Amino acid sequence: MVMFGVTLGQRRVGGNRRSIIARLPRPQTCGIIALSFIAIAFSAPNARALDRVFDGALDKVMGTLSVRFEPVMSQGSLIGCQIVYETTIRDWTYRKGAPLRVDGSVGFMTGERGDVSKLGATVKVVVNEIDNDTKYQVIFRPSAPSRAYIANEIFESNLDDLVSANRSDAPGGLFAIYQPLKTLQIVMESLDNAELNVFFNQMNGGSDIRLKVALDVERTDDSGAKVRSQKAISAFRACLPRLIRRS
Repeated sequence: MVMFGVTLGQRRVGGNRRSIIARLPRPQTCGIIALSFIAIAFSAPNARALDRVFDGALDKVMGTLSVRFEPVMSQGSLIGCQIVYETTIRDWTYRKGAPLRVDGSVGFMTGERGDVSKLGATVKVVVNEIDNDTKYQVIFRPSAPSRAYIANEIFESNLDDLVSANRSDAPGGLFAIYQPLKTLQIVMESLDNAELNVFFNQMNGGSDIRLKVALDVERTDDSGAKVRSQKAISAFRACLPRLIRRS
């Protein structure tokens, strides 16, 4: 469990109105850099009012927060191409709309098998429940899925091509390896549409949560507005042919 403080400021003497700046960073264990800052005011500092403030603050940062391209290098050579994303969503499948922080990546890696370089696909999903307490602190509780995969627009998935899935190094994370062909087809369609469908479960359940990642969201500014670009998409497209030639 990771806890982050909320800064209080501008308390008026003789009144209940306060200005709260809720700083909602990613969990430190998720390896993400971006921070979201939300300014919001409220009256009557009781539990219900705090919950309303908390939900209102989260509503400003729902959806895709950022997407970036990351190459993977080893001893001076390219061995992987990844799309890395950060999102905040509401879970209507398991938690009646409670918020989740979901970060992860989709990509391709080369590995050696004997004297032959093999290409594999990777899907990583890191899930944290987001909660608050009466001390104005934001709490992240790791909640790893036991299944994670991607699908295209008509919901054809790569799950049948799963090779292995294990807990990742990040608390709340699952790292899955897939045979590359179906995943490659889905990823290329997703790049064309600038949207990636990631599916994962919770609590070892049979139902899967759909996460729609907007691949053209470079970052989210302090007001919650999305700054869009094709940087991640273009960089991933440029990386992939070089990686495939090595495999």
